[in-house]
Amino acid sequence: MSTYFEDCASITTKFLRTSGFFEPGRVAHLDQKFISDGEEYDLRIVASTMEEEPLLIFKYIYQGEEKRIEIELIPRYNHLGGVGYKFKCPETGRGCYNLYFVNGEVASRYHFKLLYRSQIRSKRTKDMDKKYAIIFKAEQAREEINSPRFRKYRMGKMTKRYKRCLMAIKEAEGVSLEGVI
Repeated sequence: MSTYFEDCASITTKFLRTSGFFEPGRVAHLDQKFISDGEEYDLRIVASTMEEEPLLIFKYIYQGEEKRIEIELIPRYNHLGGVGYKFKCPETGRGCYNLYFVNGEVASRYHFKLLYRSQIRSKRTKDMDKKYAIIFKAEQAREEINSPRFRKYRMGKMTKRYKRCLMAIKEAEGVSLEGVI
């Protein structure tokens, strides 16, 4: 099971709202393909806000088995009179704005205990990145300046991009890697 946010696909309430879901008294559907943790999903989403309790249905195929998950929508009334919705996680029962797909399951981040990659890096690695990131930025700036279509000047003035690259190179002049390597 993947433990990283970066590897998992998610469905958000914002995405569904911009796709035309959650309009009052309407049934909406959407077909979408996506990849989560190396697995490809053909997802069909059906949302109904006509009933007293709004409902969202996910239908997808995982390893040849067709799955159907019903997710309750929790209405959130705002001060301007509009209605927004939260998902009720099918596993934990908590309200959330994102649902993740991991190994054929749909649930919130609390169920999967998802982490960012940066959370598992050691303190020493993070310190090294902070200390020597200046050198790596300078190397990137040198590569950028030497790229074939890079413009140093425009109408007789130095470009902002060129100024940024020169500043990065100048900052890295006082730092050395001798003690590390």
